[in-house]
Amino acid sequence: MPLEWLIEALPGERRAALVNGDTLLEIRLLRDEADPVQTGAIFAARLRRKVSPTRAIVDLGGQEAFLQPIPAGLSEGRLAVVEITRPALPEPGKMKLPHCRPALPEQTGRVPDQAGLITPAPVWQPAGAPARNVQRLPAELGVDEALDAAVSGEVAFPGGLLTLERTRAGLVIDVDGSGPALEVNVAAARTVARLLRLYAIGGPVMIDFLTSGSKSDRVTVADAFDAAAQNDPTPFERTAINGYGLMQVIRPRPGPSIIDLLCGTRRNQWSAESVALRLIREVIHARGAGVRRIVAHPEVIDVLNRWPELLARAATAAGARIDLLAEPQVPGYGHVHVQPV
Repeated sequence: MPLEWLIEALPGERRAALVNGDTLLEIRLLRDEADPVQTGAIFAARLRRKVSPTRAIVDLGGQEAFLQPIPAGLSEGRLAVVEITRPALPEPGKMKLPHCRPALPEQTGRVPDQAGLITPAPVWQPAGAPARNVQRLPAELGVDEALDAAVSGEVAFPGGLLTLERTRAGLVIDVDGSGPALEVNVAAARTVARLLRLYAIGGPVMIDFLTSGSKSDRVTVADAFDAAAQNDPTPFERTAINGYGLMQVIRPRPGPSIIDLLCGTRRNQWSAESVALRLIREVIHARGAGVRRIVAHPEVIDVLNRWPELLARAATAAGARIDLLAEPQVPGYGHVHVQPV
């Protein structure tokens, strides 16, 4: 079957799924409306302070970023036009700042009087396969289930369970299962290779396989990983599996993974922004003609109140007014209620 990107474009978040027939290969979440600090966006930035002769902290209009190199003659408090080269990277308990560089002369023009967005990031164009817009991603692809698993950090595979734990040093994956260690490890290696591509995971990844005393078994497991990853277009480097069952994989990290986007700075929990976007999606897909009422935790309602333009677009897409109700004791991540006409 030919590869194909299916794109569900909704206000606030576009979901893209790379599929081969009914097999899900990759997921992309694109949130440039909710977070305009994306690779390729042009900002007027005010220099706050220099942290080295070539690197500085700048204000993009409410969001800090690292600027490198510093344009000649730029002093603290002055404005410069910059291009985002890497968005913010969420990690447990911490958000790594975006990176930017001086914009090219043709991108600069006249520097505005205030810091802030000048030109949004280019619209993401899927590569490697043709793309098709759909009203909703097919349920049988299992995208929702894959996103839930990314947040929970638990992914079942034949004979065992993977536990994914984000740390500031990288992602740690623990392998657990019953049965012969070789069989469990081979199945786990194939699943790990699939997940790295599915969730666009970058940076260092440490996999803790079941301990095996046989070097030939460890080579077999590593070969299984390589075979499962051979069609992944993202390059990687890996170590051999040592006698304790540990293998490290390094992949490029040009931006946040799916897990980073969904959890933000939390561990195995939906961020307030992710919940807000999930509820907007439910508003648009909800059946009925009445007013949509979003009932959610106050921090999620606060996020939605920061996005008035996004709410207006969602209301247009839904064909109904959207009301917000903060409920501190709401179960789960909240819900959408359609009021009768």
